Amino acid sequence: MAAIPFFVAQPVHAATNPRTHYSLSYGTGEYTLKGNLIWYDRTVQVGASLKATEDNCAMAEYRFFHGSSQVGEAKRVSCSRTKGHGFRRQYDQPGGVTRVAVSLYQSNKNSDWTLLDSADCTRAGCR
Repeated sequence: MAAIPFFVAQPVHAATNPRTHYSLSYGTGEYTLKGNLIWYDRTVQVGASLKATEDNCAMAEYRFFHGSSQVGEAKRVSCSRTKGHGFRRQYDQPGGVTRVAVSLYQSNKNSDWTLLDSADCTRAGCR
């Protein structure tokens, strides 16, 4: 009788999804936006903390791109406190979301939004 080869199946591990950290701030920390982007095939996951000083508001703006075309936008606001947020943005085309422009804005009850800081993020990092 011939020997029958015996193979043990090895678990398949998904490749680690790139994670990009961003940290935007103004002054000595009066306004901050700190978080991570986790990049999947056609989706990017956003998780962050947004801080504003007493009697003021901060806004996080996320603009999503596929190549040079903007394919979406999201905004989150926090007033007089630190507030966390998280969500996913999908773009169902090969390559998915390829870049996220992250911006931090400030306002009080009597003013328009003022840009404080920004970063341009890809799977390779933010600048």
